[in-house]
Amino acid sequence: MNWQDYKGVIHVHSRYSDGSGSLSRIIGAANKAGLDYCIITDHHTLRHKEEGAEGWHNGTLTLVGEEISPPTNHYLALGIEKVIDSEDGTPQNYVNEVNRQGGLGFILHPASKGKRSLGLKERPWTAWEVKNFTGLELWSYMYDWLEPVNLLTLPYYVLRPEKAISGPDKESLRKWDELTQERRVVAIGSVDAHARRVIPLGIFEVFPYEQVFLTIRTHILTSPFNFNLAEDRRLLYSALRQGHSYISYDYLAPADGFKFETEEAIMGDEVEFSPHLTLTASSPQTAHLKLIFNGQVIKETEGTSIQLKPQAPGVYRLEAYLKGKPWVFTNPIYVRGG
Repeated sequence: MNWQDYKGVIHVHSRYSDGSGSLSRIIGAANKAGLDYCIITDHHTLRHKEEGAEGWHNGTLTLVGEEISPPTNHYLALGIEKVIDSEDGTPQNYVNEVNRQGGLGFILHPASKGKRSLGLKERPWTAWEVKNFTGLELWSYMYDWLEPVNLLTLPYYVLRPEKAISGPDKESLRKWDELTQERRVVAIGSVDAHARRVIPLGIFEVFPYEQVFLTIRTHILTSPFNFNLAEDRRLLYSALRQGHSYISYDYLAPADGFKFETEEAIMGDEVEFSPHLTLTASSPQTAHLKLIFNGQVIKETEGTSIQLKPQAPGVYRLEAYLKGKPWVFTNPIYVRGG
């Protein structure tokens, strides 16, 4: 298949919830960042969708979902047509409702620790008993940035945010690897963009969209878009649902064209174990490449490619690092049978 690599940002807030930006401001930032797609997910509303915002805007496909936001157990609902109220039931209820609407859903900031010194509450995911969710937010730019920040270091990390970025939370990675032993669970990266204005100055923004859209992207692999909203929306959500995607920190370097595949499958797919099976990863940049099997590193090298003949069925994924910094995390290839 002629797979195309499209990069975009997921989890963006506008002035319709707790962000500061208008639709035109967000789209302008996405265009400037060269994004192929942008998914706006305000709290408790699909207002942008209701107002006809979904569509192609100067080369960026803009879609609208919802962040379902009870005090804990936040859930990102994509591809839905009606707002889902978390107050109507348990996490399993709103997971079920997303599925009933034909959407797909991702557990948000699964290991949120909060920051009392900054007035930020913990908002972790605690309902791990739920079934039938699509996946989880593995790497959140804003939650990663928050990890080392306190009142003393805040000014430094606002001015030099890249110094705070250390990669996906280790507990989230561990949990994801655990879940993928049971079934396919898709990982996405997100920005959680708000572009909040600082009081009392009012005009000063912390993490403007233009800045954040250059950081954590989720690249999808799909057949080519044809600039038809209904069809391209279907292609994008289908790629996310299947895990035909990878997460990259494109602030370090563009990851466009990164591959992790077999002769017949790409990341997110299931394949039958065979002595002839070969896993191959290729990178557009020289990087430190790590092949992960059932959560453990089994092979690593410095270069632009790495190969492995699996010795057993299991879950295989790839991590890449540039100059010691986390750069790419692929969805797994699931090797079954044998």
